[in-house]
Amino acid sequence: MNTHSIKKTAFAAVLATAMSQAAFAQSSASSDAPLNEDSNSGTYWGVGIGTALGAIIGGPVGAAAGAALGGSFGYGHDQGEALEVSENQLDAQTMTLAKLESKYVQSQRTISKLKVKNANITRENALQASELADLRAQEITEREQAEILSNIAKHYSQEIYYRHNESSIPDYAKARIDELSGFMQVHPSIAINLHGHTDLLGPEQTNKALSQARVDALKDYLVESGIAASRIQTNAHGEAFATVTSGDAGNYVLDRRVAIELSMPSAEPQPVVMHAGDR
Repeated sequence: MNTHSIKKTAFAAVLATAMSQAAFAQSSASSDAPLNEDSNSGTYWGVGIGTALGAIIGGPVGAAAGAALGGSFGYGHDQGEALEVSENQLDAQTMTLAKLESKYVQSQRTISKLKVKNANITRENALQASELADLRAQEITEREQAEILSNIAKHYSQEIYYRHNESSIPDYAKARIDELSGFMQVHPSIAINLHGHTDLLGPEQTNKALSQARVDALKDYLVESGIAASRIQTNAHGEAFATVTSGDAGNYVLDRRVAIELSMPSAEPQPVVMHAGDR
């Protein structure tokens, strides 16, 4: 066999060996690392192709150099592909993070709105509670004032006694009536009721007219002192409510009277007797 044939045989053997190594290396890498089966394929094929080309150009020495150079190129190709995959994964993670951040911002805005709404509701409830407390305090104050006025009204309510057949206001009663007029001017919500009475002496119709004259005279006196006529009610009863029996002349004065009653919206009329002398 000549030298040329020996070289061809050696080249074929080297090329076959290089290709087998590349295929075997890729197969081994695939079986050893199933999760990254393509991560080093360029390196393996680079080694094989580099070995073959090196062998063609420089023989066994060229095969070794070609294998190193081919492996370097193949490794660089593998790293580029791995970097591209990492960048794609990073982009996907960045997009996911951006979506999560957007949802977080929306949640924070919703929470802020709810906090503002809750603060407004709390403020409104506090205002309503304060207004309710004020109303209750006002009701208590008004009730207390009504009770006080009612007690005062008892003091100013009175009865005026008259001589037989007289209807003019007795002098002894005018000072008390003046006090009553001043009290009513200070408290315009108070009304007054006048009830005229007589004893059993004389005809019934005469006694009816006499009791009317007595309440009219007292009403005129109060109107002249500044009390509105609309606040004064008159009632003439005559002898209808006489309490002294016929023949008890010494006590007839108790039936010759005008009862003065003060009334308020929240209080009943409170009559109080003011005793006076006889006829």
